[in-house]
Amino acid sequence: PVAETFTFKDEATGLSLGAVATLDTMVTVVDAATFEREFLRSGQGDTLFSRGWQATEEDTERTVAHLLVDQVEFANVIVLNKCDLMRRDGADSTECGKEDEWGACDLLPSLEAVKALVRELNPGARLIEATRGAVDPREVLGTGRYSLAKAQEHPAWLAEARHGEHTPETIEYGITSFTFRSRRPFHPAKLKAALDRATNAVKAGVGAAGAAAAATGGEEGEEDPLKPLESIVRAKGIAYVATRGGRARQATLSLAGQCAYLLPGPPWWATLDQATEWPQGLAEAIAPLWDPGGGGDRQNELVVIGRRMREAEVRAALEKCLLSDHEFVEGAHVRPEETWHQEFGDPWDW
Repeated sequence: PVAETFTFKDEATGLSLGAVATLDTMVTVVDAATFEREFLRSGQGDTLFSRGWQATEEDTERTVAHLLVDQVEFANVIVLNKCDLMRRDGADSTECGKEDEWGACDLLPSLEAVKALVRELNPGARLIEATRGAVDPREVLGTGRYSLAKAQEHPAWLAEARHGEHTPETIEYGITSFTFRSRRPFHPAKLKAALDRATNAVKAGVGAAGAAAAATGGEEGEEDPLKPLESIVRAKGIAYVATRGGRARQATLSLAGQCAYLLPGPPWWATLDQATEWPQGLAEAIAPLWDPGGGGDRQNELVVIGRRMREAEVRAALEKCLLSDHEFVEGAHVRPEETWHQEFGDPWDW
C-alpha cells in the first residue's frame, strides 16, 4: 500500500505523490529472534484483528503469518534485528538446548537458519544484521534499490517461477524450494486435503520430523501419500482447479505456516477474445506457456518452500492431487465446469 500511494493521482491537481517525491527503498525490519515461531506456528485464528493490529473489521481473516510473508517478499532491504539474541554457527553447544522437530534451537534460535528462510522468501533483497536497531543510514537511504517496474511484478517468487533465476539456499539449514507445474487441473477435494495436511502439520509441530519419516508410510507400514506435504512451510502461485469457475479463471493459492487460502483470480487469457481483449505483445510473451490442444494458458504454477523437504516425494504427492486420466477426459468433453462441479464439488464455493 505504501508504494501504491505514489501512483495515485490527486483529483484536484492531477498530480501524484511520485511527481514530487521519490520512493528510494522499501525497508522491512524483522524481529529475527521470533520470526520462525511467528511464521511457522501462527494459526488460522491468529489474525491481525484478534491481536488488535488492525483498526477496522475489514479483511478480518488476514493472519499474522501472511502479514510477515507480505512484508518480507516486497522489501528491497530487510533488517534482521535482535541478532544478539540468536545463536550463530559455531556457537558453543551449551548455549543451546535440545533441537525441536524443526531443527531449531529451543533456547536460542539460529540466525543462519532465519537468514536462509528469509532468502528463500525474497532472494533479491539485501539482508542487514542489526542489534537494537542500529543500522548505518547509508544501508537504507539513497540506495536506489526500489523499482516501480519490479514492484509491479510482485510477488517476487514469480521471477523464480517463470525464469528459474533463484539458486536454492544451501541444504545446510534444510530450506529448499522448487516450482511445481502441470497443465492438468487439481481435484478440488484432494487439493483441500493437501493444504489442510500441510497447515495442520505445522500447527502440530510435525514439520521436518514428519517429512523425514515420509518414506516409511503410516504407523502400520501403510503408505500415506500426503505425508511428504508436512515439510512445506510456504507455497504460492496460480492454480488450475476443477471447479465450476476454475476453467474460466485462475485461482490464487497461498500457504504460509499454518494458514492457507485459495481465492478466485483473473480470467485465463484463453477465455478472452484475442483480437479485442489481449494487450499488444501478449501472444508472443505467453507462446512458450500456451497449450494448443485446448488448454491455452491454463496451468498450475506454484513455488513451494519447505524445510528438510524431499522434493521428489512432495512433487509426487502434489501430482496425486491432480485429476486422473478418466476424470480429466470426461470433464474435457462434457461442459467441464458443470461436470466438475457435480462430480467433485467445491470446498471454496467460488
